[in-house]
Amino acid sequence: MIKNSFNMRSKLYSAYPLQAVLAVYWLCDMQLARLDLTVDLLVQFLDRL
Repeated sequence: MIKNSFNMRSKLYSAYPLQAVLAVYWLCDMQLARLDLTVDLLVQFLDRL
């Protein structure tokens, strides 16, 4: 599944660079909650330094 998705993304990159970028943004959107949490932890960690 992951390999298949990777192959599709590679084809998108070679044929449609803009669509590939948009697809990556969409994937990031799907994981936005997790990304937000990661950023929060990173900010807290950097604040302590």
